[in-house]
Amino acid sequence: MSTEGTVGEAGRDTAGPERLGRVGRRGWALDVALVAGSVALFVDERIVDATWPALLASSPLTLAIATTHFSQLLLVSAKLATTPFALAVAAHTLVVTAVGFATGRRLGEPAVLRLLGRLGTPAAARRGMATARRVGLPLTVVAPILSVSLLVGAADTAAVPFAAAVAASIVARIAVFTLLGHALAGPLLSVAAVVTRLQWPLVGACVAIVAVATVARRRRRSTD
Repeated sequence: MSTEGTVGEAGRDTAGPERLGRVGRRGWALDVALVAGSVALFVDERIVDATWPALLASSPLTLAIATTHFSQLLLVSAKLATTPFALAVAAHTLVVTAVGFATGRRLGEPAVLRLLGRLGTPAAARRGMATARRVGLPLTVVAPILSVSLLVGAADTAAVPFAAAVAASIVARIAVFTLLGHALAGPLLSVAAVVTRLQWPLVGACVAIVAVATVARRRRRSTD
């Protein structure tokens, strides 16, 4: 064997572990980024839950981008034109479902159950996992939210059917909220006006509700 061949083989032998190390570091960084993104979206949901009356009054487009709640989207649909409302709903749904599904697929079931157990309760996370394994795709169409996407991803659902379910959900949500927003524009705008007048007392009440729910989840988690 030639000297050049020996040197080449030695170079390949030492390069292999180095490449694996770089891949491992990139994989670890991706895991951290996905978990951080999921936690940030979860915190965003809690902030919106606490401040949505003020957002409805001052920036309904921001609320449309940030919320998944039926009642809030219904009120916003009466205040926004169809195109910005549709774009906001589509953008929020795509980001939340993509981050959740990618995190679930990347981390796997045990890690996702631990993550959701810390954000909620372990028992609820286990029940959600069982539901996602049975009816994950229909659940995605009905509720394209972060926790569902995490669970469906962790259940090893194929990406293409999941994407189709998300697309169907976006189309259905935009159609339903647009139709209801136009049909019930008068009553919805009246409710929105009341929310605007009482926005800060309502924000205080929502903050209290979120705080109480958070404490209750922590107590349930300690008993699971």
